[in-house]
Amino acid sequence: PALYHHFSDKEAIYFEIVNPVLRDMCENAEAVGANGKPAAEQLRDFMLVHVRYVERNNAACAASQVAFRGLTEPAKRESALQWRDR
Repeated sequence: PALYHHFSDKEAIYFEIVNPVLRDMCENAEAVGANGKPAAEQLRDFMLVHVRYVERNNAACAASQVAFRGLTEPAKRESALQWRDR
């Protein structure tokens, strides 16, 4: 119940779990893509960066996957989808 003092509803909680994880993953991927290496090396670097992020932030990633499925409000879901697709 104390969470609802800070968040209006469950959807708001889900959004605050999902968005930072997706944003961080996207920023990590973009940093790898901006390194000027050949595509195969960029793919390898991306995979390593992504796995390391998930390893360091395992609980947040797991919570984000569950919370993502709970996003039903169109604006919040669209925002999360944009980060995911980016």
